[in-house]
Amino acid sequence: MAAQAQGPMTGPRKAAIFLAALGEEAASLVLRHLSEREVEALSGELAGLDRVEAEVAHGVLLEIAEAAEKIPSVTGGAEYVRQILRRTFNEEDCKRFLDRIPSLTRQQSASLDGLRSTDPHLLSTVLQEEHPQAIALILAQLDSTQASAILGKLPQEAASDVLSRLAQLKQFSPESAQAVSEVLQSKLPSRGDRPRQNYSGLKSAADVLNRMNANHAAPLLEALDREHPTVAIGIRNLMFTFEDLISVPEVSLREWLTAIEKKTLALALKGASEEVRNYIMKGMSSRAAQMLREDIEALGPVRGKEIAKAQEEAIAVARQLESEGKLVLRPDGEDEYVV
Repeated sequence: MAAQAQGPMTGPRKAAIFLAALGEEAASLVLRHLSEREVEALSGELAGLDRVEAEVAHGVLLEIAEAAEKIPSVTGGAEYVRQILRRTFNEEDCKRFLDRIPSLTRQQSASLDGLRSTDPHLLSTVLQEEHPQAIALILAQLDSTQASAILGKLPQEAASDVLSRLAQLKQFSPESAQAVSEVLQSKLPSRGDRPRQNYSGLKSAADVLNRMNANHAAPLLEALDREHPTVAIGIRNLMFTFEDLISVPEVSLREWLTAIEKKTLALALKGASEEVRNYIMKGMSSRAAQMLREDIEALGPVRGKEIAKAQEEAIAVARQLESEGKLVLRPDGEDEYVV
């Protein structure tokens, strides 16, 4: 049966004739780049072909050749490479190939480096127009100092939402981050797939808040307490650890030693480093320090969870004193001057 007798010469039928003319091996390579729906449609057309006259086949091939000549240019680029690899290989192989292409790696790095070198005030202005998830994705790749500066310039409600999303971020696709950063770069004034990465969102959020002035950080944490209490607890636990007490000024430390229960202090110090023990005891009288050492030795073996609980209680006391203005937990963070 000739092709003319099999119905009108539609686009799918022309494609089927073209594949038939290519031969099995070449046709199979073409089909690998098509969607499941396209493969199904072409397979149906191929199955319906009986015999195609040479004149008809030549006409189809000539039409395709003429159409190809009218293409003004061929578009390539990084995104084209990604799309081709995704449609050709499974996800694992695709990521492996992408990870081995230096130009793609450099392009992603260059885009993010551009954001890292952008003034935080300018970047925060542009970010305010973006979705909170996109902002969190960008902050995840900036250092905590720059991220905290940007977060501090966002409206409080938006900043709270972004901080929550940042804290809950466990994995992100470098390609997603690349796409967002490229969009932001295009909005900034002109200046002249790799495998998914594990990411500690809670730690990043805690670091960001640790670098912020307490007057800015406190309202954000309060908002998280109301809207995302579990996230807020996780952030608080990472914002300041027992070992960080070594950075607390001695004057503040004396306030803390007066407020904390002696049994809790002994348990907390049982699992602390020698450096932290010595620093805390330096703020005590010789007699009080000696009694504390004896209390620690008298405890004997203690479960790790009991020590952790005692250290959490000790930090809770420190946070309470901080909220009352009697203790400084972030002496290295951003400060404000009152004239």
